[in-house]
Amino acid sequence: MNRLIHGDCFHELRQLHTASVDLVCTDPPYIIGAKGCGLAGNREYLKEISAHALDQGFDPVLLEEFLRVLRVPNLVIFCSRLQIRDYLNWAHSHALTWALICWHKPNPTPLTNNNYLPDTEYILHFWDGKKLGGAYHSKRRFYVQPATKNTVGHQTAKPLNIIKNLILNAATSPGGLVLDPFMGSGTTGVAAIQLGHKFIGIEINGDYMGVAKRRIAQASPDFQLNLALTAKDITHEHA
Repeated sequence: MNRLIHGDCFHELRQLHTASVDLVCTDPPYIIGAKGCGLAGNREYLKEISAHALDQGFDPVLLEEFLRVLRVPNLVIFCSRLQIRDYLNWAHSHALTWALICWHKPNPTPLTNNNYLPDTEYILHFWDGKKLGGAYHSKRRFYVQPATKNTVGHQTAKPLNIIKNLILNAATSPGGLVLDPFMGSGTTGVAAIQLGHKFIGIEINGDYMGVAKRRIAQASPDFQLNLALTAKDITHEHA
């Protein structure tokens, strides 16, 4: 049974049982450097990101809660360049295996200022070092895929096909429980359900929760899923 929870994940995570989740796959708020990363000017989507506090990061104590609810360490997390070092230090302190995965956008927003183009997003997978799932084509570490226009009302859009690949690699058996404590518009839930998994999503924003409920209600398992085609970017829907 899938569960969507409208609330603050700091509180709601503590209500979940220890060792009850197979995978945490999430896109929490980034830390964005105001000048160095080009967060300047009057572009409307940047104003909205700031207004929803999506540029301020999150309390790292949540990482410990993620480990508590996981049966074994298995965490996929999107992050900014400014967060990578802290995440890796945390992983090292817990003796976790890790992989850095990159999504390169050939059509980045032209915000350069004193820095490089914001053309790459970073994903870290932390796990216990045991065998990954997925297939040859899904285990890439580098995606080249344009960012497309947001169509579901969420400003930090992530491609559905990339999320599917990440879950394919990280979720080792069908029917597992996937948790996204920063659910947004529900893309992780859609991907998990299409791959035959159960899903718990937590979201504090009521507007995003409404979008996620609609999308997840429409999602259904795709038991004819072709792993190779999934990995070759057959879908282009965004979070």
